Amino acid sequence: MKFTFNRCIFIFGIALFMFLDVTSNSALAMKSYFYDTNGRLVQESALTGETIRYSYDQNGSLISKSSGESFFQYLSAFSSEQGQSNWYYQIWNGTRYEDMTWDAVESRWKGKKDWDIISKEWMHPDGNDVALKWVAPQTGSIRITGKVAKHPINLQGDGVRVKIMKNNTQVWPASGWQNISGNDSVGVTPTVNVNVTIGDTLYFIVNQNGNNGYDATTWNPVITYIEKFSSAFSSQQGRNNWYYQTWSGMRYEDMAWDAAESRWQGGKTWNIISKEWMHPDGDVALKWVAPQTGSIRITGKVAKHPINLQGDGVRVKIMKNSAQVWPASGWQSINGDDSVGVAPSINVNVTIGDSLYFIVNQNGNNGYDGTAWNPAIIYIEKFSSAFSTEQGRNNWYYQIWNGTRYEDMTWNAVESRWRGKKDWDIISKEWMHPDGNDAALKWVAPQTGSIRITGKVAKHPINLQGDGVRVKIMKNNTQVWPASGWQSISGDDAVGVTPTVNVNVTIGDSLYFIVNQNGNNGYDGTTWNPAINYIN
Repeated sequence: MKFTFNRCIFIFGIALFMFLDVTSNSALAMKSYFYDTNGRLVQESALTGETIRYSYDQNGSLISKSSGESFFQYLSAFSSEQGQSNWYYQIWNGTRYEDMTWDAVESRWKGKKDWDIISKEWMHPDGNDVALKWVAPQTGSIRITGKVAKHPINLQGDGVRVKIMKNNTQVWPASGWQNISGNDSVGVTPTVNVNVTIGDTLYFIVNQNGNNGYDATTWNPVITYIEKFSSAFSSQQGRNNWYYQTWSGMRYEDMAWDAAESRWQGGKTWNIISKEWMHPDGDVALKWVAPQTGSIRITGKVAKHPINLQGDGVRVKIMKNSAQVWPASGWQSINGDDSVGVAPSINVNVTIGDSLYFIVNQNGNNGYDGTAWNPAIIYIEKFSSAFSTEQGRNNWYYQIWNGTRYEDMTWNAVESRWRGKKDWDIISKEWMHPDGNDAALKWVAPQTGSIRITGKVAKHPINLQGDGVRVKIMKNNTQVWPASGWQSISGDDAVGVTPTVNVNVTIGDSLYFIVNQNGNNGYDGTTWNPAINYIN
């Protein structure tokens, strides 16, 4: 062989993690709900690990309800066991995929040839392709991301070729292979949305290209279940939290399922909702009911359907219960020939049982009003939506650093905010203020996984004076942002900075978002709204 590869690699972990955002599609929901292919609830899991399982007889009647462990461990995916956390480590032998064998000495998976290897940090083909296989634990719509590139210490050779398969169908790239040059440490990051049925298999495949010299490749697939109407469409009202309705002039009413046409039909001829399009004869509405309390992000393009690009267009809006959330007021107009449309992106706080309505109005008349709208709803963990009068609720704590340890603040019911030992040790929903002691928001990880931390920190608009503040983020006793020291925020800085940090956490780990007074505590009101998303 004309290559070498140091088996004693030391790199900072480029690990494989997967968080299964289940039917409720909550990144950090209070509970997760799992359904079988008939839409029956089979598991209800709390983030504490408490789980209730439901069993049914052949007629669909509930026969038992029992407590047990969750189907999904939410652990880091890489393992010495095939199938743990739904991941398998395989080679393609020219005819079929075969499981590799665990090498306990090297702490990695080995195929039949010397360099058929999958470790936690890298993959290496040797004639045979190597493949990470992931098996879908439930039906739904998933987003696949995660950079693939040559390993930094193997930037030579003729490169590798990569692709993603779902069962026997290629999903990325569109055809053939994606080439990764021998010296390419930047690589590519696919972003693919795919519908999966429980048991479907994804393969992340690395091929050696010409020869296997210097072919170590890093690939960190991220798989997220998303709440998307098109993947949840059903012939049953309420299944997967979606309802199909019309506006009667006084209230929303459920449509009736038309089995012959495989779509929902309202009281008028053209009140229709199908999987691909909606058509108003008056108003039609998709209703989604929140399965748990939290903060959600709503996206999804709405446009005229390509075969209905005529007429006077339609008007659309989104309501939460009786309050409009998009656009700010009135209606968003979609012209009759507009197949591009608009893509709202909105963050909304919801309480379990709240209803979102995605409404299409016929505008002037109902001619050629077929409209495509595929709402996507994802739960996010955001401090401002989780703020509470109770320590630990929604995983957040309000604390000061006393010079030795973090201490809980006390709730001030009169001022509706948290207070420390000194006059200006304060955390409110909108701002934080240190007073000698550092003020700290503490978040405790409810499960193991990989998280992304974002959220702008800046001086409060009515406190744009003084010598500024200093901020940082700690995980337990380790600093994660900035790399060292403090991030300074000038006294007049209302723009601030927005950290973007990916961190691996184990259940029970603590993140601290810390504000220090810098020189003195004058005008130190600081806004910080951390957002934490489990990303895989």
